[in-house]
Amino acid sequence: METIQNVFGHLDPRDQNARHDFCEILFIAFAAMLCGAKNCSDIWRFGQEKEAMLRLVLTFI
Repeated sequence: METIQNVFGHLDPRDQNARHDFCEILFIAFAAMLCGAKNCSDIWRFGQEKEAMLRLVLTFI
């Protein structure tokens, strides 16, 4: 099975000095949508509310 990085890593449109890892952003957005997020504000809120849990599986470079 391919990793998120292998599948989506080359699609990152941001500059090399981006603050957050693109695949981690995708992971958070996908998890938020699975939990019912409908828009960007919901995704942001999900990330804020679940930060402690997300830190267990993501590096947050």
